[in-house]
Amino acid sequence: MNESYTFWLTLAVVLGALALVSQAVCVILLYQSFRNLQARTLALLPKAEATLTLADKAIADTRAELQQTMAKTHQIMDLTHGQLTRVDEFMSETTSRARVQVDKVEALIDESIGRARHTVGLLNDTVTRPVREMSAVSAGLRAAFGALFTKRRGSEEAELTVEIEEKVTQ
Repeated sequence: MNESYTFWLTLAVVLGALALVSQAVCVILLYQSFRNLQARTLALLPKAEATLTLADKAIADTRAELQQTMAKTHQIMDLTHGQLTRVDEFMSETTSRARVQVDKVEALIDESIGRARHTVGLLNDTVTRPVREMSAVSAGLRAAFGALFTKRRGSEEAELTVEIEEKVTQ
């Protein structure tokens, strides 16, 4: 059993040695890969730093422009609010004035209609009064001529005189 034991022990030592050698080769290959990766990374580092610097500058410029735009926007909003307030005041004042003017126009129209009615009444009296008077005079003249040329009794003449007087007074 000693020989078989020795064989197996030798085989285990050889396998262990092979494992250590393969591990050493793997570690060396990993070391070379990491060195290669480090070299590439170091080559990219200045480019990345330059890109980051440009990005920081672009962000700072954009932030400054955004702040200016926001400030201008606030100014525009304040001006717009002021103008809207003024327009609202103007519209309120104009509406009030328009109402006053409409009231004045209505009063003027009412007064004009009243005056027109009064004028029509005066004109009616002015035109119809002479016509009535002329009618009364002509009736009186007819009655007078009728009395002169026809023979009437005394009572009829008295009635005719009363009629003439009534028409003249109208």
